[in-house]
Amino acid sequence: MGRLREQLEEYAGSGMLPFHMPGHKRLLPGEFFRTDVTELKATDDLHAPEGILKEAQERAARLYGADHTFFLVNGSTAGVLAAMSAGVRKGAKILMQRASHRSAYHAVILRELRPVYLYGAKSGAVGEASAAAGHPLPEAGDPGVVSAEELETALVRNPDAEAVFLTSPTYEGYSADLERAAQLCHARGIPLIVDAAHGAHFGFHPALPESAVQAGADLVIMSVHKTLPSPTQTALLHMQGELINPERVQAFLSIYQTSSPSYPLMAAIDDCMEYLEKGGSAIWEEFLARRAFLDRMLKETAYIRIDSTEPCKLLLYPEDGQSGIQLAEALREHGIEPEMSLPAYVLLILSVMDTEEMYGKLAEAVHDCDRAYALRKSIFPPLRFQCLKGREKLRLSEAWEAEREQVSEEAAEGRISAAFVMAYPPGRPILVPGERITGEHLDEIRKLRAAGCVLYGVD
Repeated sequence: MGRLREQLEEYAGSGMLPFHMPGHKRLLPGEFFRTDVTELKATDDLHAPEGILKEAQERAARLYGADHTFFLVNGSTAGVLAAMSAGVRKGAKILMQRASHRSAYHAVILRELRPVYLYGAKSGAVGEASAAAGHPLPEAGDPGVVSAEELETALVRNPDAEAVFLTSPTYEGYSADLERAAQLCHARGIPLIVDAAHGAHFGFHPALPESAVQAGADLVIMSVHKTLPSPTQTALLHMQGELINPERVQAFLSIYQTSSPSYPLMAAIDDCMEYLEKGGSAIWEEFLARRAFLDRMLKETAYIRIDSTEPCKLLLYPEDGQSGIQLAEALREHGIEPEMSLPAYVLLILSVMDTEEMYGKLAEAVHDCDRAYALRKSIFPPLRFQCLKGREKLRLSEAWEAEREQVSEEAAEGRISAAFVMAYPPGRPILVPGERITGEHLDEIRKLRAAGCVLYGVD
């Protein structure tokens, strides 16, 4: 396939419209290597900032309303690891959303934590928080949004839990009631940690959802690159309140982040913060006007249902609930590259860098696919994502270190899983190491494989 740069240049010149991460959509100018330096007197040190980097992080904190903000150049992954490590003691119990990114599970392993899972809304149900915000859960997918009632019940049953870890918004853009979650946690004197990787744009306009920082979460991780104009790997870790020591957060960031942070990436974060600060509401007014144009263009599809959880997420649901992966392939044939596809739906990420011309071509492609869909319409029942409850036989950290062997799928039932098993993306685990493998798990794996999903942890 040649060199990576050659492959990237080939893709950049292919004419494919990037309806996927990162949010800069390959439209920003700049010379990467010109700003690629190391820790100098004039450039400060990310792991002990005293000068220009300290000032840059303080500007970002003011912009988002946090007490402290830390730049992340190893993506939200480093932020999740540091937040969970700083938020609870090693070996402690933590209430954790089951539909969490794999970095959260890695933190459980590294810190030998004892997770109690919060499963959220069931497939086909409506999560109360999302419904109240006008965002019902998709009929054929389950982002696992955790309700305030489920969280409160779990807190009562687990008074020894030292923190709560939630994902909001989800990959698909669904949000939990974080304000209520923060109140429940703080009433018990424990921190709320939120993986808001997909919500770095929240809170900047009344038409956008409230940010996790505004809702009162103690530690909030945001990927700047997902929906904002910034390169891949750029992210932020926000902190507020008195429940966690910022020096402890900085100490764990020094463990999980590279000791040679990229200055072009840090400069890009700072540039993005300046863009948001100087552009103000005008950025979002212009984006929302283009978004309204797209909505008008996408009206009157017969077989593809259009949904939007928040302005930067667009979900396409084929009527049969079964052909989302095929729909994504059809979009690629029209020059549209989506962010993610599962049998039930296709996810596209929109950003402030999109143009009206891009939206016109997207709408044309969707309508072409909609007309073609009528010719091959199937009658299969919807494929629903199952957030199956795990039956823990070994602690995750113990299972990770245990002796393991590979067996056939037929012989796996009743055994203890040694691996994470998940469809990726989005990466929500079907099985976690240490859980007993049941026939229900195996049926789910076979169903996803037959539908064309990419499965991790299964050979």
